[in-house]
Amino acid sequence: MIAEVRCQGIAGSIRALPSPQHSATALMLSSMTGESSTLRRPSLDDDFIVLLRVLRSMGLAAELRSGDLYVQSEDMGMTADRMDVGSSETAFCMVSALASNIPRRCTVDGSLSSAFPMHPYVNALLNLGVTCEFPRQDWKLPLNIRGPHRSHMTYLPGDSPSIMFLSLALSSLYGVRATRIEAVGTVNKPLLHPCDSHLMTEFGVHMDQTARSVNNPGGQRCRPADVMVPGDDDLNEFLVCLALMHGSLKVLDVHHASPGIRCLEMAGLDIGRQYQALEAKASGPEGPRLDAGTASRSLPLLMVAASSWKDTTRISFSKEGMTLDEKSSLREAMDILRKMGCHVVEEPGILMVPGTDLEPVSIRVKNPFSGLMAILAASRCPGTRIVGIERVEGRYPGLLSGLRALDVEIIPADDDEQVFLLQVD
Repeated sequence: MIAEVRCQGIAGSIRALPSPQHSATALMLSSMTGESSTLRRPSLDDDFIVLLRVLRSMGLAAELRSGDLYVQSEDMGMTADRMDVGSSETAFCMVSALASNIPRRCTVDGSLSSAFPMHPYVNALLNLGVTCEFPRQDWKLPLNIRGPHRSHMTYLPGDSPSIMFLSLALSSLYGVRATRIEAVGTVNKPLLHPCDSHLMTEFGVHMDQTARSVNNPGGQRCRPADVMVPGDDDLNEFLVCLALMHGSLKVLDVHHASPGIRCLEMAGLDIGRQYQALEAKASGPEGPRLDAGTASRSLPLLMVAASSWKDTTRISFSKEGMTLDEKSSLREAMDILRKMGCHVVEEPGILMVPGTDLEPVSIRVKNPFSGLMAILAASRCPGTRIVGIERVEGRYPGLLSGLRALDVEIIPADDDEQVFLLQVD
């Protein structure tokens, strides 16, 4: 789908959408209780649906009523021999962590992106004594896994996605002995997201964390819980940046201020926190500089917002410990802005973003996060075409309709590429 975005100003409130990652965490924890749990307002994104389908094949029962998911894991027996995770990296990590505790061969199948860091994750499982075999011997799915864990210490690079540390931590809950997951190399952010740690606590388990390790003290068991799924950091930052550029917006049900939002607050922008809510109004920084620190995930959205301010904004950040996804998103954001006439200058640990009247272009969405970047940039540049905007809805169901309710126009455009293909055929 190709669409154009038009925004003449926004005002009002929007309820924060639940986080896809935290929804997956809550679903995994509920599947490990052996009893009944309730997930309030989980995200029904593509990854969550894939994970739920696989867990159902392993005996989980779940029913959606009025937006809440009622989970029964009494019959969770891990009986499936082949589990298809599709292209979902979240489902792969979670399902392979479960399979690593099954004392017989299970096959995890799917079609993950070649950019997914398969080697370090599978090596981490091997270090736990789990048997892992690729039938095609090419480090691509399918993957045969046989547990249980025979070791209780393993390693991951410090810049690995947090879902890897999380899934290994959850898999260790099946054992009675203490387990340690060590980060090797540069680490510049918590290994487990604070909201994931809080969800674990609500399900009765606790992980001891240091700056470089996650430690399961052992002998823990998940207990049933009734939990509210937290909102999504990326999406909350997107909404705040949209408000800073276009008007006034209150984001409801925000339980956690992300690093990117704290960066904007410290720069003196008009952002206020109330009980479980954020309110942002159109403004620029008191001085043309932002200190993003280790909030490298937030840099693309911060850059797009900075391009709307009057002067050149200096954004300082730490490049050490950035994940491959974060580096790729940063490069993509710089390419998009340069294509639109905003020439970002990159120096070691510094981005110089000049205030610019952007020029309309065509932006192809590579993933849901790049879709948020594209919508933010297109919102201040009429005529910009976003190709593949449906990927955003796959990750954040209901977002586009929520934006329309704020008077952000999302207008389908003619699909010139499809017309061309039809003519050629």
